Amino acid sequence: MCNYQQTLHDHYLDPHHRGPCDDATHAAMVRCNENNCQLEFELSLDGDGIILQAWFEGDGCQTCEGLASMLANTCEGQPQTAWTQLSFAHWCQQLGWSAEELLGLTPCCGLPLLALQAALRSPLDTLDDDLADGTSFGGPSLREEC
Repeated sequence: MCNYQQTLHDHYLDPHHRGPCDDATHAAMVRCNENNCQLEFELSLDGDGIILQAWFEGDGCQTCEGLASMLANTCEGQPQTAWTQLSFAHWCQQLGWSAEELLGLTPCCGLPLLALQAALRSPLDTLDDDLADGTSFGGPSLREEC
């Protein structure tokens, strides 16, 4: 087994940051139709666009979920701008791996990065929180008028 395959296997068996993000501000789910892998990333970003937390859930192959675990671990503490336009090939280069070799393993290996980038473009709607906990001016709430 190649070094990168062992690393992916280790992350698949013992994933980092798998589960829900308690303070999520952004989230998105992406699916690979070729092999039905599916990933959801939930992120917590601060006001300056720094990724404070990155968590994922998935139903996918070992490669896809292993890469998602590595990505969630890697992107925390970095500005979102470092990830929004990053190509899969460049990310592989940062890992010290060949994009061609990974693409040869499975068609979904780019899915984690696509899911992260989709989440960065998808802020969660905070309107419900604002209505429930916002200042009351004595009149009916917007919910009561609907």
